[in-house]
Amino acid sequence: MKLTKLLIITAFLFPKASLGQTPGMEESLKYVNDKLGPMFEVNVVKGALQVKFYDNGTLFREDEAMCKDLDPKKVEYSQEDKILSVNCKTGLDCVTRVYHIREIRRDYGRVSFAKELDPKSAAALCKAFEHIIRMVNDNKYKSDIVFE
Repeated sequence: MKLTKLLIITAFLFPKASLGQTPGMEESLKYVNDKLGPMFEVNVVKGALQVKFYDNGTLFREDEAMCKDLDPKKVEYSQEDKILSVNCKTGLDCVTRVYHIREIRRDYGRVSFAKELDPKSAAALCKAFEHIIRMVNDNKYKSDIVFE
């Protein structure tokens, strides 16, 4: 009984210590994938942002970039072009893009998602990608961020 009371009191006094990173990587990736829809599949594997692009269920493109090469402050949405982009830090090509249909492999300066988004969703996705990149790049980074 005393242990239960102590745990409850500790949880109220130190809520961040008991909860950890919120949202974590799994929740953040689920949020991004749910928002982007079935045409895109975003994942982080061994420090690399991996994105698969589908057309009617067929994989046609894959982008991969090390998160350390991506700039969390350069995640942006162009309302005019309807493009969400996650840009490289240096402006140099850090993204390897493979087109499966033509078997073409090239390097690019950003990962880009062609998708029409309302301003609220665009801002939320930008925050989510920034959060994901920062979680990978900085093991001291902690945030109780809310995307929307």
